[in-house]
Amino acid sequence: MLESSARPKTGDWVVILVSVAMIGAPEAIPQHLGHIGGLLLFYGGLAGAIGYPIIRWGIHLYRWLRRHAAADGTSAATWKPMFEAVAYVAQKIKDADEKNCWPQARHALRQAALNGEIAIRGRRSANLMGESGYSKVETDIPKSYWETADIGALATSKDVAEANDCHTFPHQFSSGHFGEKIFLYARLQVDWNGVTKKWP
Repeated sequence: MLESSARPKTGDWVVILVSVAMIGAPEAIPQHLGHIGGLLLFYGGLAGAIGYPIIRWGIHLYRWLRRHAAADGTSAATWKPMFEAVAYVAQKIKDADEKNCWPQARHALRQAALNGEIAIRGRRSANLMGESGYSKVETDIPKSYWETADIGALATSKDVAEANDCHTFPHQFSSGHFGEKIFLYARLQVDWNGVTKKWP
């Protein structure tokens, strides 16, 4: 950076601007070329010194907002099928029970949805227990739904991810009995931002 003695003064601005504006006296421009160079060097260096940290700070801020956007609703969710979420969580919590369709992973996702930590959506059945088919549009599933509903085994299969098969089912209690009849959901989708935040 230029020393204080080389920095342009207020009067230099006037001289330079007048010189450039004087079309009839172009010889004045070379006379003050040193002032112009000093201005460019000084203010260019100042902009570089200040601008670079600001740009870096802006990039970090943008990335932080992207990571936390799903929590405060400032960004659209990224939806992925339930079978991908089950596979991802099963790996994170080391649930290797593929024979029973990763029950620990399904339970963990259900609990997270009940806690409001992740969002799940799907196609709701017209009547209780899937009677009369399913809606053609996906809707958000209220978190209270998961008090009496489990994520079913079919939700873990890629083959039926796009089929109108029940992906939820009444909760099975420790006694082995199932809860009361409920509306079912097909084609479960999970907000991936919430999943990766819960299980980074």
